[in-house]
Formats: sequence, C-alpha cells, structure tokens
Amino acid sequence: MTSPLAFPKLSRICCAEVDQIQLQAENRNLPAPTTHWRDVARLFPSFSLQQVLQALTGFLIVRLLLPEQYGAWSLFALVLFYAMQLHLGTINLMHQEVPYFVGKKEYERAQQVANIALSTSLTNCAIAALLVVGIGLIWHPRAPITFFQIVLLGLLLVVQKLFT
Repeated sequence: MTSPLAFPKLSRICCAEVDQIQLQAENRNLPAPTTHWRDVARLFPSFSLQQVLQALTGFLIVRLLLPEQYGAWSLFALVLFYAMQLHLGTINLMHQEVPYFVGKKEYERAQQVANIALSTSLTNCAIAALLVVGIGLIWHPRAPITFFQIVLLGLLLVVQKLFT
C-alpha cells in the first residue's frame, strides 16, 4: 500500500475534506452570523459629530485668534498629534496579543502584555513632557507663549495618553 504522501494532490483533497467536516461541525454550535451594518450604524453618528465639531473648531480658531496666537495653537496641536505616536507600536501589539493570550487562557501573560504597553506608552509621554518643559525653560519665543502654557502642554501629553 502506498502512503498518502506519494500522491500530494490526493492528500491535499483528503485534508481539505477533513478540515471542511471539522468546520461544519464547529459552525453548528456558533450563533447565526450578524452583519456589520449595526456596528457601522452605531459608529456613524459619533464620527459625523466629530467631523462637524472639528470643522467648527477650525473656523472658530481662525476667526478668534490673532496670527501669532494661531501659530502657537498650530504648534501645540502638532506636538499633541505626534505625541499620539509615542507608544511606538506597543498599543497595536496589545490589541493583537491580549486577545490571543486570553483565548489560550493565559491571563497572566495577557495582563503582562497590557502592563508593558501601558507603561511604555506613559513613560515615553512623560519623557516627552519633560523635554517640552525643558525646551520651554531654554527657548524664549517671540510668540505670546508663556512658560505656564508650555507646562500645560507637557501635562496634556501625559493626560492625552491616559484617555486614548
């Protein structure tokens, strides 16, 4: 008798049939698939509201601020925008690895990954906040930016990471 490896096409077909039978048996226990339209319908109002509020903020900021103040606003917004990337991918890792470890019922490893992601993110933001405050001590711009505003920007860097 020949082994199934002698006929690779036949062995692939047999394995595919076995996999299909296993999938059919597993799918009998699953609930009926739901559509994603319900999720989209839940997210659409908040996304639309965010876009409207951003547009209103943009128009109001341009109208209410002087050019020097608008430059300071843009600088602060730029710093906060780039600060959102200070997690260096650890949050993306957490979104991938935590469900994997929870699925394997390794809850300690899942908690360890979550702790590493949070501590890396917060540490990087704290270092960035200290750098911003340190630059604020040395740099004295002509724009109407006070040291207090720079300290607030540093605090915003850390607080922003806590809520995102």
